[in-house]
Amino acid sequence: MKTETYMGYEYGVDELNTRLEQPEVEVTMAPDFEWKIAESSETDRFDLEEQMMDCWRVTDDIETIYAAVMDDDNLTKDNIANALLGLHELYELKFSKLNSIYEQLLREGKI
Repeated sequence: MKTETYMGYEYGVDELNTRLEQPEVEVTMAPDFEWKIAESSETDRFDLEEQMMDCWRVTDDIETIYAAVMDDDNLTKDNIANALLGLHELYELKFSKLNSIYEQLLREGKI
């Protein structure tokens, strides 16, 4: 079987031609979300640290998806794509919250 390399992966010619003929899928995410942290809240640097640690959990979540992909031969590309898109949305929210807390602490001169 003749193979060709495309974007670093080796494909059979028929498979590569099929992939190239498929239209690109456009993924649309939820509109930008902005956290509203009350100006007079009791937010402090510990809240910032807690949110930073929550964002670091992304590595654990990636490892969970990796293990599922490696262990479950029944997962489809669609299943994997949905898991990754969900992870993307979740961490967009977490990092947005982290940024809002950081900006509030800066405004209040607490850091």
